Amino acid sequence: MLLASREQKAYQAQSQVLLNRQDIAGAITGTQSPSFTEDPMRYAATQASLARSQSVAALAIRAAQVSGRTPSGLLQESSVTSDPTADVLDFSVQDRNPAAAARLVNAYATAFVTYQLRVQTGALFLARRQIKQKLATLAKDTPAYQKLQNSDQQLHTMQLLQSRDTVLSHPSAGVQVKPRPARDALLGLGFGILIGLGLAFAAEALDRRVRTVEEVEEELGLPLLASIPSPPRRTRGGIAMFEDPGSPYAEAVRRLATSIVFSNPDRSARTLMFTSALQQEGKSTTIANLGVALAAVGNRVVLVDLDLRRPSLASLFGVHRLSGLTDVVVGRRPLDESLLPVRLGLVEPPDSSNGSEPAHGSLHLLPTGPLPPGPGEFVASNALAERVLAPLREQFDYVLIDSPPACVVGDAIRLAAQVDGIVAVTRLGFASRAALNDLQRQLAAVPAPTLGVVAAGIRVPGADGYGRYPQYAPNEGYAAEVRNGNSDRSRSSRHAGV
Repeated sequence: MLLASREQKAYQAQSQVLLNRQDIAGAITGTQSPSFTEDPMRYAATQASLARSQSVAALAIRAAQVSGRTPSGLLQESSVTSDPTADVLDFSVQDRNPAAAARLVNAYATAFVTYQLRVQTGALFLARRQIKQKLATLAKDTPAYQKLQNSDQQLHTMQLLQSRDTVLSHPSAGVQVKPRPARDALLGLGFGILIGLGLAFAAEALDRRVRTVEEVEEELGLPLLASIPSPPRRTRGGIAMFEDPGSPYAEAVRRLATSIVFSNPDRSARTLMFTSALQQEGKSTTIANLGVALAAVGNRVVLVDLDLRRPSLASLFGVHRLSGLTDVVVGRRPLDESLLPVRLGLVEPPDSSNGSEPAHGSLHLLPTGPLPPGPGEFVASNALAERVLAPLREQFDYVLIDSPPACVVGDAIRLAAQVDGIVAVTRLGFASRAALNDLQRQLAAVPAPTLGVVAAGIRVPGADGYGRYPQYAPNEGYAAEVRNGNSDRSRSSRHAGV
């Protein structure tokens, strides 16, 4: 209200012009004007645009005789609108002086009527002038002279009968439109309340992110394999299974390894693709730590980076190598030379019952290599299946594939035809319901079964955001669970570190 009271006063005057669409001249000559066959609303809009021209504004300024006004200034402080229910143009002008506002709007409306008539009769005037020039060269008694004279009279009649718009109102003074403290205060209060409520409802409606494990299961319709927290801060950018094996994150990854085995008891699904709805949901970090957990209890595991858009497995393991999977597919390098062994940071304790050493698994990494120009076609190629995936399936117990987000690009869907199973990873508080619905539709359309979903980013209370457990190597009971009867297979020894 204080700002409104300090606002400079402004007065507004209004006038109306009736658009005359009677084609009197056409009725006399038998030739209808094209403007009368035009849509009335379009005709009115055209006349409103004509009234906003610099020429009409200049005529209005000269007629009003208001000092300090320019045609551009008049156009900025005025408006011309067409009435959708009648052939009427509404003229409005604002000024600091009420009398000046009235003079300007009257002059503006009159200037439009004059200018519009000038436009309509301009062609007739030029035609008559040409006829008079020809009449001056002809004898009066000739047929040609009589014919041209008749034409001149007909054109003159059309000029006189040309339809003319009418100014309907002539205000004598403008009314104050600024400031209006009481109205502005009420409007401000009302708009403030509406905006606040709107923002609150919009924030709630737009925030469709999934924040609980139950919502994840409901949206995807998949069993929950494991809930894992975010990696410990001290291990960000690395492998938590190596750097902090006693953390709740590492324990959750071990539970995930057990769930993977239990969801696939006959080991028919050995090639598993991990995907997510969106980027940055923890998919690559999860698969890297899962590979360590499975290998640490006696499985032969290989991690295959098939995210040919934004590969990240190599950087997680600190690998900086240009060659890799793509070189194998195109035949530049053999598969065995492209596999990088990873030294396991966790091993099983000796079996004290019989004094024998436990069987050890192995972990290998197959980085992407040079990125191809067409990743979607590359992952769907027969060469990838024949030269990489099929040999790895025979050589390893688990082939864990890191693929791009399924709802961002189509690579994961194309790759799904070449794997035995799929695991979805989603981060709580990040993916929306719409994204999970899209992911669910994508997974339902592929031939490979989906084993379940991993919910990442759950909150775990405790110091530093994590409860601490004593660091220990996996015990034999846990190892027996994850191996699930695989002790008869021979195990390779630990490889040197990458």
